[in-house]
Amino acid sequence: MSESTKFLEKIKSIVANLGYTSMKLVDVDQFDDKTYPNKVFTRQIEGSRFVGISYPYNDITFNVDIHQWAISCCNMEFRLINNIIPSLKSGECYHTFPRFINIQRGSKNIGVDGKIQPGRTINNSAIVIRKSKSSPEQDPQLYVSIEFNDTEFNDTEFNDIKNYKQDLQYCKSVPVVDLAKINNITEFDVCFKLPDISKIDKSSVKYIVTKHYIDKHYEWVKKLEPIITSVKKTHMLTINLVYV
Repeated sequence: MSESTKFLEKIKSIVANLGYTSMKLVDVDQFDDKTYPNKVFTRQIEGSRFVGISYPYNDITFNVDIHQWAISCCNMEFRLINNIIPSLKSGECYHTFPRFINIQRGSKNIGVDGKIQPGRTINNSAIVIRKSKSSPEQDPQLYVSIEFNDTEFNDTEFNDIKNYKQDLQYCKSVPVVDLAKINNITEFDVCFKLPDISKIDKSSVKYIVTKHYIDKHYEWVKKLEPIITSVKKTHMLTINLVYV
């Protein structure tokens, strides 16, 4: 097995085991299992709250001088296997859909719309591309997890959830097109910051592994494009794919 293949397997193993333990060995880099006194840091995986993994269960320890590039590969591995667009604006892949947004609650009365109330997207969660659980025969859609409180909101309470640090009472997965309609949203961006490998030795493990994930990323975007085209045609919602 080549060194690049071994490193690919290491990345897959690290990402697959997120959430199982919060234990980290002090000063130990998870990519090579070596000790680097005072040089090891942690980084949370982008969008990990989407699958219910929170700090300190969602972070990876690494020597920033050696394996910063590998964290980018871990982020790509995580979002591609989960089919997500993370919500962190500071991340390497993120969307600009509003965090604080009105949602429509369900109603117990058939034919009667539920009330409109404020909610917010979950920090470090994501938009997911998946099929409807109730109508799996339909094409995949974009869904976002929204948290909210079970109460009547006024403007003051809406401002309160902007500053409230803890999780809200409830959460539901809502089609992005439904939220866009309720909130008169006609456009938002999905942004990608892919690693620059133009100056890296093409025979190196770093180049081979990073290029592997970049290629997988472009394949993933190609699968996303028909969904975006359909959303624009049927719901008049424009989603821009932006490389930054």
